[in-house]
Amino acid sequence: MPNDGTGALPVIRHIILKDSKSSTYKLALLRVRARIAEGSLGLTRAVNDEYVAVPLGLVAVFWLRQFKPVLQAKLPQMPNNVGLDGLGFVKDAYRRITHLSNLDFRVAARFTGQDALFVHQAIRDAVSNIKVMPAKYTSFPTGLRVYGVTSGRSLRLVRELVLDPDYLGSFGELLVPEPIWRALTRLNVWIEPSLVAEWIRIMKDYVIGQGRQVSEETFFQATRWADPERDVRMARELALELLRRNQLFCVWTRQKLKEESLDIDHCFPWSAWPCGDLWNLLPALRSVNQRQKTDRLPSTERLAKAREFIIDWWNAGYVRNANPLIGKQFLTEACASLPGIAETPSPETVFDGMELQRLRLHHDQQVPEWE
Repeated sequence: MPNDGTGALPVIRHIILKDSKSSTYKLALLRVRARIAEGSLGLTRAVNDEYVAVPLGLVAVFWLRQFKPVLQAKLPQMPNNVGLDGLGFVKDAYRRITHLSNLDFRVAARFTGQDALFVHQAIRDAVSNIKVMPAKYTSFPTGLRVYGVTSGRSLRLVRELVLDPDYLGSFGELLVPEPIWRALTRLNVWIEPSLVAEWIRIMKDYVIGQGRQVSEETFFQATRWADPERDVRMARELALELLRRNQLFCVWTRQKLKEESLDIDHCFPWSAWPCGDLWNLLPALRSVNQRQKTDRLPSTERLAKAREFIIDWWNAGYVRNANPLIGKQFLTEACASLPGIAETPSPETVFDGMELQRLRLHHDQQVPEWE
């Protein structure tokens, strides 16, 4: 990778290819940070000009999410590891949650009963392992440590657990050098394939050393990052409730909607940024969504003109819903995905975050605009 002027890309190249490794953990931590930079900017914060702070609880949730399919495929993460044995973050709690999908590990996910207790402990175990292994030993070419770590606060085990910003931040923070963080937010489309290729190469060496054979397809399927399914059912059901009370309008045209003309639009197109959060799902005329907007990003002007109707929909469909969990899910997802709103979440600040994210998608990914 060429130097981008900040020195970040040579450091990332060093971490991927040159930094000594006794396991795949350094690559796993780098990939987790890249994924957080891609889709959870709202939960990060700038400490100063030198560092960006990422909640360690969020790092651990993404850590578990990416490792579940890898471990299910029994791909070794260190020379003598097979399956769940021998890994520092795999303790009794992790073994008790193997029935959960990797997609269950996401911001705003809710767990109850025994699952809540074991997920909480598994996250604690992952945080502890990340602190003493990859966060401690990932280094610059000079030998200095790349990451800093801050302490968290202790939490008691609970029987209902929501992976919201307060909970994820309770484990402390991972401090990432600002140039490296900026490179991950803008250039991950090139960085991630490089680190995944190296991760697969290392696992193949471990497999050969163990005298085993694993198909190429297994490696690629296990390391593929699974995005959430394109599911608009909740938003559609809530929209139909309002429609039956004659209170539903297309956010783009301000026309009253009918059941046969209702579509649920991803404001930021799924093809460019797969996000099924409630804030991103808007009621729209089917003809507008499927023939005019399609896979384009609303322009600055079009989004501004729709502000009042978008906020009205959020309030009526989510915030003032009779089920308070829906409003909480809406704000929690928005705080995680959108920049700048975590401290003062409200429909108005969510819209401000949406405008900032729109600029980022247009600038960094050159998503075509719907003028």
